[in-house]
Parts: sequence; C-alpha cells; structure tokens
Amino acid sequence: MPQIRKKFLSNYDELEYLIELLTHQFYVQKAARGRLARYENRLERLLEVIPTEPKSLLQAEARSILHEMRSQFEDALASRYKESELVEELYADIDRNRYDPDVRRVLMRRWGKNENELRKRVITGLRRKLDSNRNLRSS
Repeated sequence: MPQIRKKFLSNYDELEYLIELLTHQFYVQKAARGRLARYENRLERLLEVIPTEPKSLLQAEARSILHEMRSQFEDALASRYKESELVEELYADIDRNRYDPDVRRVLMRRWGKNENELRKRVITGLRRKLDSNRNLRSS
C-alpha cells in the first residue's frame, strides 16, 4: 500500500499515486466501491487536465480503473486490452535494449512480469463481470 501523500511533483506524479492506491485498495484489498468513490472525481479531473497520449500506460490504466469504479465493464476491458498492448510494446522495446539499465529497472518495477500477472487476473475478472451482466440482461 502506498504511503498517504498530499503533495505531488506534477499531475503525472499524482496520477501514478492514485493508480497505485486504487489498484491496491480495489484489487488487492477488495475495498467496496463506495469507499473509493471519493477518488473517482480526482482521477477523472487528472485525466482531463493531462494531455491525452495514445501510448501512455498510466492513462490506459487510470481509464480502466475509472471505468471499473463506474461499473462500465466494457470500457474497462477495452482500456485493459489497450494497456496490455502497450505493455507488450514496452517489453519488446526493453528486449531491443532501447532503455538504459536504470530506466529499465524503473519500468519493470511498474510494469514487470508480476504486475502483468495482476493485470491478467483483472482482465479475467472484468470478462466475468461483463458476462454476468449480459446474462442478467438477457434473463
């Protein structure tokens, strides 16, 4: 669990903090959505003020979390698939030695194999929720 912070170096720093906090509370601790609702507007505001970058892993991850908090499972799943594509591109770039060792360590800490396993479990969970919602609507 990340330490509680009130000051940030930039909007990106705050976005990364919120992602870490929400990922831990939402997926690891399985905190109730209501308890996390106070972060929803903050996350949305950050996504609005940060310029959209199609190759931004942080933005894809943040959008997925925001959609899932809102029970928008199709959009959350689409964002997670986009994030997975970007992670695969990152791995390919790392394999081609496009980053120096210090940068590579930081990237792998954030998007390494263990973190990718969590992402795969989240995608599986989103598919189940989406299937469950579809089954409820068709009943």
